[in-house]
Amino acid sequence: MFKKVILLLTLTLGLAHANSFDLVKVEPKNATVFEGSDLDLFCGANDYFGFCSFVHSDKKCEFQWKKSPWNFTRYNCPENPFGNQAVLIEGLYKNETCGIRLKNVTKEYSGNWTCQLESYHQSHENDHNFGKKANGSIHVNVIPKSETTNLASPNKKVPDGPKKESQNSGKKVQNSDITSGLAHANSFDLVKVEPKNATVLEGSNLDLFCSANEYFGFCTFYHSGKNCEFQWKKNSWNFTNYDCPGNPFGHPAVLIEGLYKNETCGIRLTQVTKEYSGNWTCQLESYHLSHENQKGFGKKVNGSIYVNVISNVLDPETHNRNAVIIGLFLVGSLIVGVLLMFLGRKKDLDLRIYKSQWSWSRLPSQSTDDLVDPMCERVNQNPDFL
Repeated sequence: MFKKVILLLTLTLGLAHANSFDLVKVEPKNATVFEGSDLDLFCGANDYFGFCSFVHSDKKCEFQWKKSPWNFTRYNCPENPFGNQAVLIEGLYKNETCGIRLKNVTKEYSGNWTCQLESYHQSHENDHNFGKKANGSIHVNVIPKSETTNLASPNKKVPDGPKKESQNSGKKVQNSDITSGLAHANSFDLVKVEPKNATVLEGSNLDLFCSANEYFGFCTFYHSGKNCEFQWKKNSWNFTNYDCPGNPFGHPAVLIEGLYKNETCGIRLTQVTKEYSGNWTCQLESYHLSHENQKGFGKKVNGSIYVNVISNVLDPETHNRNAVIIGLFLVGSLIVGVLLMFLGRKKDLDLRIYKSQWSWSRLPSQSTDDLVDPMCERVNQNPDFL
């Protein structure tokens, strides 16, 4: 009887495990990246999985996990089905998470991606379709370098801003020149901020971009009272610095080169931590040749970016929810086991009583040959019984 209870408990836990397997996290839900950048995609489940797949435009990259080596059987995508190299992000399996790093993304990477995790079963380790499958969706938008809004030619003349009275001639500029300068100052505006929302894994790099409709003199990124600023000068036709002195955000942050001709400023945040989460502000200030070194003279435009940095460990809420689910299943299974044991013992007791009522009995004064069936006695004493 006890063996039957153990078997039933095992089956109950097995069914509970199969039915409870589900996705608990898909990151990022939406991703916007610059062409040529790397992109990380993640899926997290509430239990261990045997297969992890990422699918895009009928192309797939799959990783299999096995208990024997306690590891994946491979770490890259054979033949690069998506066009460029894609590799597994290591060290996430202990948190029931699978991550893929897409390298040097192109415009073809834009669109919907599907991540699929399949529950692990040791007895069917190599059977791809035995476990329960859970799917998550991610939308990717890749911004081509050639499609930055209002592209400018490298030879485009840098605006001088509002013109002032000439010190040499003593003559005033024409009203039309002043009007033109004021119009330039007022027309300076932000045309693109990318990404609007960014989700990255702790320790990864993150690129942020701001674009204006004209050349700018100062480019600044702010977060939690800290900032990193880059200044552009016409004389060198370049920025005066390419990194963030003192690493105000904690780790090195560098300017992404080659974007100024498209009125775009980009910063690469390296080895991001949880402290990078929250709102970021990018600020561009219009360029004025006559006040090239005077920050605050030009018109400023601001853009907002929200950053979410996820750690390698699932959040406490997820862990607590999993613990509660497992606890409820264990308690339920224990109650079922106790009830079955009680019912089994009651059945055995009833059977013993039943047998005692219908067994052959022998009176102390009778010999072994004088066995009497109580039912037969009742029949003989009462002929009408039949």
